[in-house]
Amino acid sequence: MSVFSLRLMAAPAAVGMLVLCSCSVKQETAAGPSESYWSAAAQSYSVGNYVKTADHLEHLLAAENPYAARAIAWRLVLTSGMARGYTDLADRYTAAARVNKPKALELRRTAAGYHAMAARLALQFAQDSDRLRQIPLGNVQLAFALPKGSVQEPPVLWEIGSGNDLSAADREAAETAAVEIGVLLSVCDATGAPGDPAKARQILATGVATVSREAFANTMAQWLKAESTLFARDRLDDPEKLAALQERIDRVLAEGAKVGSARVGLVVNASQSQ
Repeated sequence: MSVFSLRLMAAPAAVGMLVLCSCSVKQETAAGPSESYWSAAAQSYSVGNYVKTADHLEHLLAAENPYAARAIAWRLVLTSGMARGYTDLADRYTAAARVNKPKALELRRTAAGYHAMAARLALQFAQDSDRLRQIPLGNVQLAFALPKGSVQEPPVLWEIGSGNDLSAADREAAETAAVEIGVLLSVCDATGAPGDPAKARQILATGVATVSREAFANTMAQWLKAESTLFARDRLDDPEKLAALQERIDRVLAEGAKVGSARVGLVVNASQSQ
């Protein structure tokens, strides 16, 4: 995954503003395309290509198909995790600029690039958070496996924050590691096992694990709160976007508080797999 890989993730309009209305639902006439996108998402995810995974899932969000609800939950976890990884990476380059004075300008530019990538993903996550209302009442299905990677920080990430010079290969390895850690941590959060990949793996082992709607919404609210700091004065300094993400926190919590039953036979509670 190159440093510029996420430039294809979102249209420019998604960077400038959030779409504050829900998307219209389109009827899909055949199951074939949705099955193909779901299968392609699973394949891309298994090899750690999260940009492709998110793209495949996006095709399933607005259409009426058997995968829509699961695709919404999966994409929310994924985009939040990627935003988390790029934010961490940007902050490390910012720290490096304070240490490595001769290359401070170059390092700040790199940090700004990663902050912009994180912002695009955070805005996409915030926009997609409105789709929680499209998930049927009841438990939220987590129809994906534990992603690749480890929560253990590789030395190359420490090297960046220390201001040490890195080769192009090491910089790319650092980007891959940061995104993998971010996605893995978000998956752990979503399962109710924050920071615990072993427990998250056990919960997801059946491939049809669920969490309560309220718990999933609470986790989303935590992600929105964390991602809103991207637009604070000490980062991108965009009060409008900061307010837009913060506004969605209450909206997500209200949606999560709704109660109801999932369709019989669709899911298996995660607690049964622990």
